Amino acid sequence: MTTASTTQASTAYQQKKQTAELLLEELHRKLQLHEDAASERPRDWGFVGDLSHLVEVLQDANTFFVR
Repeated sequence: MTTASTTQASTAYQQKKQTAELLLEELHRKLQLHEDAASERPRDWGFVGDLSHLVEVLQDANTFFVR
């Protein structure tokens, strides 16, 4: 592999990593807002459904990184 392609891959990786970190931070903020909304409607099972789906998606993402 050439130095130029390695540098390009390294740069692209860092950009994607930064984007992933920003998305995770945004997800954390949205999760807190979701919790706040759920606490205002403690009998609403829709919030549980939302989190159930989110957990499934996160488990899939987590499994992706198993090596």
